[in-house]
Amino acid sequence: MTALQPAAENPMARPIARIVLEHAFQISMSWRWAFDGDHMCALIWPAIDLANIKYVFSQPDLLERYLEGGFPDHQRQPISMRALGATHGVDNETLRRVIKRLVARGLCEQLPGGVIVRSASYQNEHVAAASQRTLDILSEMVGELDRWINPVQADRLAPLVRRPWERAPTISRQPFVLFLADFLFLFMIENISLLDNNVARADTFLCIFTANNRPLLEDDDLSARYGRTDQPPPEILRRPISVRAVARRIDRSLETTRRHANRLLVDGLVARRGDGLVVDDSILSRPELLGMMHGIEASLRQMTCRIERLAAFRGRDAGAP
Repeated sequence: MTALQPAAENPMARPIARIVLEHAFQISMSWRWAFDGDHMCALIWPAIDLANIKYVFSQPDLLERYLEGGFPDHQRQPISMRALGATHGVDNETLRRVIKRLVARGLCEQLPGGVIVRSASYQNEHVAAASQRTLDILSEMVGELDRWINPVQADRLAPLVRRPWERAPTISRQPFVLFLADFLFLFMIENISLLDNNVARADTFLCIFTANNRPLLEDDDLSARYGRTDQPPPEILRRPISVRAVARRIDRSLETTRRHANRLLVDGLVARRGDGLVVDDSILSRPELLGMMHGIEASLRQMTCRIERLAAFRGRDAGAP
């Protein structure tokens, strides 16, 4: 596969960000609902699972075993809270509280060497539903990228466009879920510093941003006009969203949402338009937000490469060219 253009030089970073953030927000909400609104559990659980089996992807014999029938718990490598915190930027006290909640739900287990997610966790009805929803949203996101990103860029996303997770047996879909969850997790922790490391504030900002850009995803003509170019759409096309609507969408109290929205206004990350809020183009031109959008494109490249390797292995194993 031809490598994607380096993020810092890629003029498609903005339209890619519009599409990816819309679907990343949907995935984030799906996992929050699976964990009864507990955002940190929704982020930490797949991070533990991926850490337990990450070494498998560099060992073809173990990967084959994993794809054929799941990976046995005794071969999962526990990860310590110290390592998990250092890798993902979460303090130890927060991790202890989150892991305690996950253990109480029966979704992870503490061992002398660290923490593991048992393979049976995927049989939990809420986890199973969130996993399937993740793959459905991934398919929708790829469809948008393939349809509206310029043809050269779309061709470079070929491993995603082929959607190998849709043809995989149920047990073999787990790595795809983990890759996407890891992409979302890394995006959150790498960019939450822009929002005072506050998850609720990040949710509020992301909800406003995606609501503003819904017209670009819903209208074929607008998507064709602004999806294939880095030219920003006119401000009038951004759909404002009220604080009350944001609160409903992210399932937080109106008081909490209003407090975070006001902080975003003070920090200049959102602006008022009528009775609603928008992230306008002048805000998106700030260096830190341009860096975030390029970071999304870079993370997408990483996820594409992971899926390409996994899909290629499955193809060789099945005798495909």
